Amino acid sequence: MSHGGGLDSSFQNPLYNDKLQNIEMDLLRKWVEVLCQDGKITKLEGTGAEELDGKWFSSFMAEIHGTLGCLSVNGGGDVDDLRELHIRGLSYKVATAFDGRVPTAWEEKELGDPHEALRVKIIEMLGSEGPQTGDVLAQRLPFPRKMVDRILMELETRNVLSVGFYKQTDDAEYILKIDEHRLIDGSEDVVEYRWVQNLVFDKTFKMYDDGFTAFDSHVLFQKQQELLYRVNDFRFKDWQDMQLDSDIIMGRLLHTKIGYTTKETIPMLLGLKPAPWIGAME
Repeated sequence: MSHGGGLDSSFQNPLYNDKLQNIEMDLLRKWVEVLCQDGKITKLEGTGAEELDGKWFSSFMAEIHGTLGCLSVNGGGDVDDLRELHIRGLSYKVATAFDGRVPTAWEEKELGDPHEALRVKIIEMLGSEGPQTGDVLAQRLPFPRKMVDRILMELETRNVLSVGFYKQTDDAEYILKIDEHRLIDGSEDVVEYRWVQNLVFDKTFKMYDDGFTAFDSHVLFQKQQELLYRVNDFRFKDWQDMQLDSDIIMGRLLHTKIGYTTKETIPMLLGLKPAPWIGAME
């Protein structure tokens, strides 16, 4: 509970649904009673968010969710940055005393740093539930997608997150850096999305000694200007020499892509080329 969201009997939170579904409810109630009597967990009230009020949280996560819950019903869904909101006067309540599992006293608390609260929430979601795509995170949080993406980008820039593929390969997932060793366990490779991007960039802007070497390392070229920033001391006469070379092929290589390539590349291009289509003009 120090990392997860609110706990209730329905186990709507994926973390609790996964971890607690095979445990008897009476045993869980005893655990909750012991924890709340020891001051380890508490209940929220007065946030205005139905999905948070009345649920159990650890003391730390109660502050995070109390802040985010108040903001979600007070303009948080209409801004791109939580720091733009005025939070003065907003507050929520946490239970401080219990009779069994029933709260008997409440303490009113002011909101914490909104930006930090959302940052911590996203980190804890990824830490407790594993890698998630941006779409899943945005659906789970009551804030605009642009705001969630901004926090994710900030965490990636600070090297807290990496972007890669773990559960599937359709969409990139956000993975906590500290969790990578635990996730792969030496048996699987987590391929970082940024690593793939950097590989493409490095290959795209690599310099070659001559045009023929560049042709051997690329799929196709469409015009001579593409060789200007890839070949050292490139001359336009070199382009004419390559056009006349018997190993260089010119044609419609990728359906709509007309360009030049080598004979060795033709089999791969035929595999990539989609089926032809006939438009209205034809």
